[in-house]
Amino acid sequence: MVVWVEASVDEKPLSWYWQSKYGILGKSVLVSFGPHPERQSVRQLAFGDYARLLPASVVGLIAAVNVALVVTAPLLLVKPPWAQSVAIGICSAFGYGFGALLGSIVYWIARALALQVVVEKRVLRLLAWIVSAGLLALATWGFVMNYRAAIKTASLTGMEKPSVIIYLLELALGAALAWGILQLISLVHQLTVKLIKSFGSRLPLPLARLAGWVLVITVVALVLYGGVIRGGLGWASKQAAELNKQTYPNASRPTSELVSGSVTSNEDWNLLGKEGRAYVAHTPSKSEISKLTKLPATQPIRAYASVAQHKNVAETARAVVAELERTGAFERPVLAVITTTGTGWVNSWNPGAFEYVTGGNCATAAMQYSYNPSWVQILANKDEVKRAGTTLVRAVLEKVSTLPKDKRPKVYLSGESLGAYSGLAALTELSKTAHGRHLVSLVSGQLWAGTPAFTPERVNLERARTHGSPQIAPVIDNGRHIRVVTSHGELATDIYGRELGRWSYPRTIYAQHASDPVTRWELPIWTAEPDWMREDAGHDVDSHLRWHWFVTFTQLSAELPLAIETEPEHGHNYQGEYLAYWRSLLGLPGAIGATTSPLTQEGSVGRAIGQGGATDKQILDALRAN
Repeated sequence: MVVWVEASVDEKPLSWYWQSKYGILGKSVLVSFGPHPERQSVRQLAFGDYARLLPASVVGLIAAVNVALVVTAPLLLVKPPWAQSVAIGICSAFGYGFGALLGSIVYWIARALALQVVVEKRVLRLLAWIVSAGLLALATWGFVMNYRAAIKTASLTGMEKPSVIIYLLELALGAALAWGILQLISLVHQLTVKLIKSFGSRLPLPLARLAGWVLVITVVALVLYGGVIRGGLGWASKQAAELNKQTYPNASRPTSELVSGSVTSNEDWNLLGKEGRAYVAHTPSKSEISKLTKLPATQPIRAYASVAQHKNVAETARAVVAELERTGAFERPVLAVITTTGTGWVNSWNPGAFEYVTGGNCATAAMQYSYNPSWVQILANKDEVKRAGTTLVRAVLEKVSTLPKDKRPKVYLSGESLGAYSGLAALTELSKTAHGRHLVSLVSGQLWAGTPAFTPERVNLERARTHGSPQIAPVIDNGRHIRVVTSHGELATDIYGRELGRWSYPRTIYAQHASDPVTRWELPIWTAEPDWMREDAGHDVDSHLRWHWFVTFTQLSAELPLAIETEPEHGHNYQGEYLAYWRSLLGLPGAIGATTSPLTQEGSVGRAIGQGGATDKQILDALRAN
């Protein structure tokens, strides 16, 4: 076979010859870079009649398939089918656009250099089909390996294993969505070209192009923000408002006067909201606690108020304090203030565990400042989340500060997910003034579960971590006051099993599973690889995580909807761990560094109250049944 290459750059020819002794491809092939009268479409030559089935950019198609291969792989959890399809569609469209842009750049460079290629049809077609078959085989192998990885991830986290049919359907729907996105972009481009032509009759071409693109981009931005984003948030908020009026089937009005929403309470049961009604309805009774612990028990106090009954967040916080006063909560030895998520939700395992390990001799307080889901609240009004937590914590601590020192209850702060974000923001805000720092000094301990990755206080902890400790479980001052754990078995050691120092009071616990996407999702992952993806830490995640620009962020986003649909101790499911955390935080017998001090001294509740003869399993079963 003889290959003749003729180059013409600025009309200066350059030729050379290469002789192949094998002659496998048969006839001679002429390759000419430069103008040639017989030049034809490479796509048409390579694929014949099948060329019409291909998209406009073959390079874009290859890039789209590669991106789809990456995004279908599980990161921390198995994605719900609809979210997986959306992720495939968005990322594939992005990949296609990037590939098409790359192909266009190469084309324009070649055009600027006046380079052209002419190849024998049979050779080009053979090469095209060989390359196509290879890419198809590679893609098939990649998708099969991703499916196997999804099954492994499901086993690690206790999620439902995806079926082959669902997996194939996700790919098909994702491809259809990508096609739809590209068609929409193409339509916008065509409209832009028409606008430029229209402006071109009145303006110089450069100015016409600028005016056309500025006008189109402005309109698209207004449609996306005003129509899609704000419209979507508005719709979601309306749906949430309707859900807030409902009541869970197992939630009935409390009969104890020590619980908000009862007949003697100042808070209207019907206005507590769906999550507020669930919170007060699941209060364990004195007899239920005593039956398990085999010890004398006390009826727990639960105070709750909703903004639906009051004018604003400040009024609602004052209503919570009024409920605590009405029920005698400030006379109890311990009081937990639980900051809530957007809907006013509190994980019932949190106050329930607190009440069982204290024998009911405690009080808990929470409030609803919104009925929006957390994701809507973060996008619509994140400042309200901070303000609500600060207002409630300040109101309770202000009341405690007015009590004689020997009569004050020990105050603990807790929250899960967006509730943790809200509670930590309260501490930061209060610490800005001398009086606020005095109030913060009244806090005897903190328990935060599933804290979002974008929480500033948690980010600061990660930056201050001891060298050698991973981002997902940073060691701070050898665990003197703060313990960050991925499971309750790490309270005495770091994630690698190394013993920590003495755990002094006041104590703080951050619980964040390695497989919880809520504790990993943040905007910087869009453009920069986080430390936790390189550290190979965590017992319930794949040890071969790989970061990809833009795609990894999309993967994490797609895993958020089912983050709580895992077995306990995985994903965003912390329900079975609160018992161990509260016992350690309070310093109860059997906990790490348990205190034998009376209530008025260092530590917490001492030996006067506790779970008695009740085993952890018995208490967890009771909480599960409730």
